[in-house]
Amino acid sequence: MNSWSAAARRIGVKFVPFALPGFNRNDDPEETVKRDLSKWSARLRIAKKYLDPELKLMILTSFNEWFENTYVEPSTNEKFDYLQATRGAISS
Repeated sequence: MNSWSAAARRIGVKFVPFALPGFNRNDDPEETVKRDLSKWSARLRIAKKYLDPELKLMILTSFNEWFENTYVEPSTNEKFDYLQATRGAISS
């Protein structure tokens, strides 16, 4: 994210960091990002470092894309873990 943030500054545009809880393309395993709660927390902390102080905006990719394994919405298996990690990383 550092290079993207720097590139945005160079050309005078705002940068909005993002965090991804996981991603699974069943048709292309090479494009898979494994879901892992500690990695999700780390990705959120990294994205938070790059928040624009004026915008204070971060993209969470995404909330409830169950078929792509990118959800942070509560589930039977993970309960509220991803939402709690999100709150913890962003509010700290």
